[in-house]
Amino acid sequence: MNLIELTEEHSRKYNDFVSRNNSGSFLQAWEWGQLQSEYSEKQVFRFFVMEGQAVLLAAQVIRT
Repeated sequence: MNLIELTEEHSRKYNDFVSRNNSGSFLQAWEWGQLQSEYSEKQVFRFFVMEGQAVLLAAQVIRT
């Protein structure tokens, strides 16, 4: 397994993964993280946990 920090070029793949999962919500959307970083002092990090080419997990971490 590999942990990959995501960049803007991954935004569509990230949002697709979040929207396909039953537990996904707008609070996990790429754009929500952008709002948090642009209008506050928060740092936003996004990650994929991957096995080969398959995404197993996506995470958005918002640090205050």
